[in-house]
Amino acid sequence: DIDCYPKYVRHLESFVPNFDLVYSGNPIVQELFREKGYEVVNLEMYGDISGTKLRKLMIEDKDYKKYLPKACIPFLKKFDIVNRLREVR
Repeated sequence: DIDCYPKYVRHLESFVPNFDLVYSGNPIVQELFREKGYEVVNLEMYGDISGTKLRKLMIEDKDYKKYLPKACIPFLKKFDIVNRLREVR
């Protein structure tokens, strides 16, 4: 998170592989990506978890999968997201 909404989408685009679909439960993030032409899918929250807490669990090799839809797990593995998070922290 860069705390600058006008630059948020471009900042994220610079760190991840090309994508055309965004999953988010945050209405502000959803609107930012829609404005840039992305298809957005609303995610319902899984308990009391934030993106910050989830990334911390991933980096620390703790159980994070219970907070995610099962469909997300193959994506995380395919793009080695956990190791990528460890590299950029």
